[in-house]
Amino acid sequence: MNGWVFYIPWLWEAGPLGAFVVYFTLALFFFVVGFTGATIYKSWGLMVLTIGWVALALVLVGLSYLVTRFELWGQVWTGIGSLGALGLALWGLVVTAALMGVSFLAFRRAIP
Repeated sequence: MNGWVFYIPWLWEAGPLGAFVVYFTLALFFFVVGFTGATIYKSWGLMVLTIGWVALALVLVGLSYLVTRFELWGQVWTGIGSLGALGLALWGLVVTAALMGVSFLAFRRAIP
């Protein structure tokens, strides 16, 4: 069946350290997303959390519309493909750091 669980060939192109960075980034990203959501929920409630998710969805739909309108999907996929697994993981660390900053600011206001 040629199935893989952890040894996905394109992830291991950068070697074991690159694969570690990819898996570490993925795990850290999902942890931080959950922690940020829980912190926003605890600090401001369900309404603000829902508004945040809807705003994020609208931004993503707007970006998708612009990329489609200007017919840039070929360039987008070429750029993502040229980054490779390690490049995507490093950009994922940037996104994770931004979410950590949001979470830190929200956590400072949390009420026990």
